[in-house]
Amino acid sequence: MKKVFWLLAALTFLAVAPGCGRPEPPVVPPTEKPDTKPEPEPEPEPEPEPEPEPEPQEPTDPREVPADDGILRVLTIGNSFSADAVEQELAPLFAATGKKVIIGDLYIGGCDLQTHLAKASGNLADYSYRKIVDGNLTKTADYTMERGLADEKWDYISFQEGAGHHGFYTWFHPYLEDLIAYAREKAGYKDFKVIYHACWCAPKTSTAAKFGYYDYDQAKMYDAIVETTKKVDGEMHFDMVINSVDAIQNGRTSWIGDGGFDRDGWHLSYGTGRYTASCLWYEKLTGEDVTANPYHPATISDAEAEICRTAAHEAAIHPYVTTDLSYFVKPETPDPGPGTDPGPNPDEPVVDGRRTLAAWEWSVERAVSDEYITSWTGLENVSSNIGREVYSNKPGERGHVLANKAGNGKLSWVQVDKTAWSDTEGDMRAGLILITSDFGCLPGTFGALAGDYYLFETTGANLKAGAKISFTYSQYSAGYGAKYWMVEYLDGETWKPMPGLTVKTETITGKTKDTGEAFNETVTYNKSFAVKETWQPSFVFTLTEETPDVKIRLRVCSEWQVNDVCFLHPRTQAVQRIAGRTMPLIQEIVE
Repeated sequence: MKKVFWLLAALTFLAVAPGCGRPEPPVVPPTEKPDTKPEPEPEPEPEPEPEPEPEPQEPTDPREVPADDGILRVLTIGNSFSADAVEQELAPLFAATGKKVIIGDLYIGGCDLQTHLAKASGNLADYSYRKIVDGNLTKTADYTMERGLADEKWDYISFQEGAGHHGFYTWFHPYLEDLIAYAREKAGYKDFKVIYHACWCAPKTSTAAKFGYYDYDQAKMYDAIVETTKKVDGEMHFDMVINSVDAIQNGRTSWIGDGGFDRDGWHLSYGTGRYTASCLWYEKLTGEDVTANPYHPATISDAEAEICRTAAHEAAIHPYVTTDLSYFVKPETPDPGPGTDPGPNPDEPVVDGRRTLAAWEWSVERAVSDEYITSWTGLENVSSNIGREVYSNKPGERGHVLANKAGNGKLSWVQVDKTAWSDTEGDMRAGLILITSDFGCLPGTFGALAGDYYLFETTGANLKAGAKISFTYSQYSAGYGAKYWMVEYLDGETWKPMPGLTVKTETITGKTKDTGEAFNETVTYNKSFAVKETWQPSFVFTLTEETPDVKIRLRVCSEWQVNDVCFLHPRTQAVQRIAGRTMPLIQEIVE
């Protein structure tokens, strides 16, 4: 009997002893009961008999057993950089070689390791859970990390630093160790392999605030990321490091150029940038040379795809150095002759004679996934900040939203100096807000005065004289918004009224609400709003001069409100917003 007892004790010790090999991160001793019950001791018999057969144990938790179905399962715990790396091009690369993959991305825009740990510890449902199965992407809001970890028997789970901190060693500890320990506890398959994703540098010309952490010096940023990654890997011994920092840097040495892999000075371009990062992920996860993979997105050329694949392959076999790809020769593009110019943005396909230059889409999910909560309001990129007013009477650009549906561009709000009034209390404040409605999660403004404007613009269009542009958008005025506006576009260096609207000049007489005194104003405008009016126009205009990018401005012309009263100061009640679920839309008409 004693022998049986000590044998069971020894087996129990071995079952809970730490595994051999690579040291595990420190974890809190488990307090939960084991999944299986210990074998009960046999009842004593009056006479010696053979030991009974062990009773069947309870079934093992099926989550503990990895799937044997030929599908690789990869989960990233990240932010917009993980979305850039795995959400668009990784699944097609697998499909091109007949491999099956399930990709999950637990996403919070701009989220760093410290914040991820706080979300996990509080079991907060702040994640957008993106999942790709059979090449189809679904996005589900209000997910917890625990729920995502248990959703599949993940073979690999990837972690990355965010918010520009991936070059700073002090931002890693103890958050990364604790996150991995948490994942070990909650994951559907406990023995997953740990990936660390070392993200890229900003391009040299970037003005992104996070690039300022590195004094706007790309070489300094690259060295910081590499040295920090090597140091953390030396301490924690990751199963895999995916060094996107090298893949993107390699590609930048080619004729595509330093800025050819990003879309906004920080995130990867939808063509060459995302494809390059996914190529590296493919080679690292499969162990196969990605240069032999036949897939590339239709938006990039064969020559560009070859550079992207080579940049990724060189990063895989030569980490932490930059491989010079300047030996690639840019293909010559024959002049198609007059009248056959394919247009300013060949990466965007022509559909029904129109090439999309910039398009926006609005929803709560997109507000989080595309981080326009932060870019429009400056608040933390979580859905709870939707609907919060942000006050500022300072002049200049107060917020923006990058084109998030197609093309490259930006919608921004620019205001005149209103610092003569305090923006700390009372009604004399201007600012921004994101408003939810049937149309989505929409950028709104309040406190407009004459000279304020919405600005729609494209990026990298390089338009020639004669280019024909189509512009569609929607605008809504509440009960106290600005009444008189000028809708105009930039032609060369001249702002011109939008064709199709009649320019009017009127002298308006009334009393101000500030003092009650008579106030007369002469206003020139081409659009006046009524109370609670939704306006959805569509315009076509032709540029007469070479113009680098399309710029369209909705400019406030007067302090008169839609209810025909006048305030000479900004008002928090005076709200207007851009509306329309899939608008604005800027296209070139290719004839």
